[in-house]
Amino acid sequence: MPIPSFTIDGVLPPYVGSKAPGGAFEDLSPYEVSAPEVVSTLGTTQNRRDILRRWLNHRSELRAAGITQGFQWLDGSPTNQLGLR
Repeated sequence: MPIPSFTIDGVLPPYVGSKAPGGAFEDLSPYEVSAPEVVSTLGTTQNRRDILRRWLNHRSELRAAGITQGFQWLDGSPTNQLGLR
């Protein structure tokens, strides 16, 4: 699933789709997304691109240290959560 659009309040919705909360797993936060999707969707300002560049460098350092599998949370607020494998 792509990163959903922000709500009018500027946060990711806790769920998407036509069903109420408690619906299909893939429709609920946290949304599992790829690193390229995060960069292309959220890298909308120079400041954000700088943050994302440092984040990608961090991920590269983790891989260099032998950590090649796992799950990483990105959290901009209590409701803006993305999960990356």
